[in-house]
Amino acid sequence: MKRSITAVVLALACALAVPAAARPVLAAAGPVTVNAPAAIVMDSGTGQVIYEKNSDEKRAASTVVKTMSLLLFAQALEKGEWSLDTHVTVSANAAGLGGSTAFLDSGATYKVGDLLKAVCMNSSNDACMALAEKLAGTEEAFVERMNARAQELGLDVTFTDCTGLGDETKLSAKDIAAIARAAAGYSQILKYCDIWLDTLLHPGGRETELTNTNRLIRAYADCDGLQTGSNANAGYCMAATAKRSGMRLIVVVLGASDSTQRQKDATSLFEYAFANFSSVRVLRKGEIVQRNVPVENGLSERPTPSARGT
Repeated sequence: MKRSITAVVLALACALAVPAAARPVLAAAGPVTVNAPAAIVMDSGTGQVIYEKNSDEKRAASTVVKTMSLLLFAQALEKGEWSLDTHVTVSANAAGLGGSTAFLDSGATYKVGDLLKAVCMNSSNDACMALAEKLAGTEEAFVERMNARAQELGLDVTFTDCTGLGDETKLSAKDIAAIARAAAGYSQILKYCDIWLDTLLHPGGRETELTNTNRLIRAYADCDGLQTGSNANAGYCMAATAKRSGMRLIVVVLGASDSTQRQKDATSLFEYAFANFSSVRVLRKGEIVQRNVPVENGLSERPTPSARGT
């Protein structure tokens, strides 16, 4: 039998006082085997945790740090700070980055959309840096925006770079899930993250074939994002999202031994959650729960409670 995740919070004027608490954890470690040292499954709609394993432990997460960069890039689109057709001139600093790259030409001009696609698909460090510098002027200024957004999300996190290459930023699986949940709310990000193969045409006519670093995009039908990363210190990490039957899930895996184990753990977590839980909307915001509820010693003898939330 599937357990349900309610998608509203009921606020009744006659409700008894209940101590404040975090959203309930619906399942602790145990119902599914995860070999990675840290992982989490979160319902994107409500933020409820369905499964967790060492989810509060701060760890290096490699270039999964870019999940926050993607969130800021998408917000800039929404706010009109730039468009997909805005031109970006690549600095020598951006073009010189190593790791996963789109092999951008220093001094060349690309469109925001093409660079954003490279970050979403290929976790391209050079494209991420070029966008960060375009949006904020410098990487340092962009990192300030990252940290400000983390505070808005209620996270105790200090970012040190926009790509994760520096490896100084420490994040928990729960931190990353909160960021991924916010990023998954932007359709343009999911659209680009869901592309398996694409070609980046450089201004000089050269082409770079981009392959999605998230193998779940091809191997798991419901997956449409978000970011992967790996190095010797962080292990193999992933922030992934998938949607089935109206329920979107966020899965984070940190410190897996290799890419195969990372994918296996993420797939197992998605399958466990989709098989055992469903998201149910009980009421819509503003909908009347019941009229004229009798209350003793209340401010109103017969208040009319309604639903509050989403």
